[in-house]
Amino acid sequence: MRQPVSPVLVLSVVSWLTDWAGVHSANENFGPVFKEEPKYTLYPEGSAEGRVTLNCQVRASLPITYRWKVNGTDINVEGDSRYSLVGGNLVISSPTRSKDPGSYQCLATNKIGTIISKEGFLRFGYLSQFSTEERDPIKIVEGTGVILSCNPPPHYPVPAYRWFIDEIPNFITPDERHFIS
Repeated sequence: MRQPVSPVLVLSVVSWLTDWAGVHSANENFGPVFKEEPKYTLYPEGSAEGRVTLNCQVRASLPITYRWKVNGTDINVEGDSRYSLVGGNLVISSPTRSKDPGSYQCLATNKIGTIISKEGFLRFGYLSQFSTEERDPIKIVEGTGVILSCNPPPHYPVPAYRWFIDEIPNFITPDERHFIS
């Protein structure tokens, strides 16, 4: 017949194991493990902030060193004043759509090993100016439908469209007579 186990004994053993594991893990070395990896970032072109931060943080035995790659090529943080490392985070000052979009990866290293993050993509949001050219008037017969084309300027990502009559804020609301796509 099985002897019942005292709850006090179970709690004591669990407490001892927890203490033992804490003491031993504090004294042992371990390789880097990601707490935060770079992710998709959409930076508004011309932003007043003037910089973008790509995040990377790990747990690991000290010392930890961080490096970054863009499109598979190492970034020379010391050789380019636009780049700086804050902890493991990469800060790009005065980012531009012509130089900085792409796939970024963080590499964290300690004496146990190196880990490479998932790719985080940096993209630039922009909307160029609409043409100031006047369009020719469109004549239709009352009661018939018409298609008015927006012809948007270059942009990223896909914009949301709103049409207005005469002046803002007299926006057209989609209904059974108005369809906007």
